[in-house]
Amino acid sequence: MCGIALCAFADSGRAEDRVEQGRIAFVAFVGENWNLFELDMASRKPVQLTATGIDELTPALSPDGSQVAYANSHGELWLADLPPGKTERLPLPAGQYAAPVWSPDGKSLLYVAYDLSEKEESAEIRRYWLGTGKIEPVVLQRGVQDSPVLSPLGNNLVYSSTMTITVPGMGTSLLRQLWIVSLVDGTARTLLPTGGEDTEPAWSPDGERIVFSSNRSGQSDLWSIRADGSSLRRLTDSPGAEMHPAWSPDGEKVLYVAVKQGYMDLELVDVGTGRVEQLRPFGEKRVDIRDPHWR
Repeated sequence: MCGIALCAFADSGRAEDRVEQGRIAFVAFVGENWNLFELDMASRKPVQLTATGIDELTPALSPDGSQVAYANSHGELWLADLPPGKTERLPLPAGQYAAPVWSPDGKSLLYVAYDLSEKEESAEIRRYWLGTGKIEPVVLQRGVQDSPVLSPLGNNLVYSSTMTITVPGMGTSLLRQLWIVSLVDGTARTLLPTGGEDTEPAWSPDGERIVFSSNRSGQSDLWSIRADGSSLRRLTDSPGAEMHPAWSPDGEKVLYVAVKQGYMDLELVDVGTGRVEQLRPFGEKRVDIRDPHWR
């Protein structure tokens, strides 16, 4: 039986395979909607943070661990205190917002702002300053910009950009690429040539590598690449889909959502060895889980 612990596919009982550090925020389908949870890796006991009648999505733990930012299915952005306490909605203008991410100093949040007023859906990346309430654009680009993540120093931003290309008489193609933008000099570049749909990037704690989900192999797997666009390598290779990656605080493992047998569960892959483990916050109870963030 695997309780609230890590369960490896093989020899799971070895102490050296246990991951003890940090905390994980995620959402789980408990009741009739997605609710927000926190998991302390020392105790491995999940704590439910929300119990609303709508879906909570894409949580992000603050750098000091005192709060978690998240979106909901109404397009709002919220903050919840840790340990569980007060929750508050960010006072943004009416709109549809998603995917909050903290700046390394904890003073601001980057997020996705959708524009649903035009025939073609678009989205840009904005910044909200917590101290002043100031809102400023960060990335303005044609198409939908999503999954923004700041580098550990906060000087570079990686995100997924989606565009549709229509050739009359030949149909429409979807182009999804990863971009890196310098917040120092404004230079922008694609991270690697398009070989599929690349999305959901996550920056390693040392700032050296970026892990992301892609179907460039014909299925949804996790890939790792250096921030300069070199040394691309595949991290997972299974019949199911792997998505929503998040680095461990020490940069040695990547946590992700694995879709198998109709369920979304959490797994870990060791970046050095490729060894895969299961993380079951709810023990043997089958609960769909998504959007993990590890700090």
